[in-house]
Amino acid sequence: PLLFPLGADAIPPLSLLMGQSDHLSRNVDFPGARRGAEVFLAGPAGSSFIVAAGKFGAAGETVFAYNGLAVQSLGQENRTLYLLSGDWFEPGGNYMVKGSAVVGLSSSMAYSFDVVAAQDQELVNLLAALGITSQNGIVLRVMRSDNQPVDAGFLGLALEISQYA
Repeated sequence: PLLFPLGADAIPPLSLLMGQSDHLSRNVDFPGARRGAEVFLAGPAGSSFIVAAGKFGAAGETVFAYNGLAVQSLGQENRTLYLLSGDWFEPGGNYMVKGSAVVGLSSSMAYSFDVVAAQDQELVNLLAALGITSQNGIVLRVMRSDNQPVDAGFLGLALEISQYA
């Protein structure tokens, strides 16, 4: 819920300052706004925190890794799949994967990645053929923005994984 101790005529805040306990405090900083008034935004129940992060080459080689994040390339024809795993992973956990492709300046293509649903039957079959399951980690699919497989312009991934309780 939003808590506005300013009154109904208050203008939403612009500058962010850290506030009390589990709230964000925002100072009102707009022309015509009352100076020094604060707005507190209450967060949702539960907690979230970064459980793993890192930067990896196109073949999954580690450049750096936080909290044991490992990336294994499952390279398949017409797409590039990666398994993200480590001691931080709990099957059935609630995760948010954020990141971007690492590219060279000569690359003229944009890349995207998708988290593949663990219950996707095609994924289940593919992982079984490799001797692993979705209980081992999170699977990403990386593709060019034109839906073609990655090419030499794709140099790797920079990732951050948060877990939500």
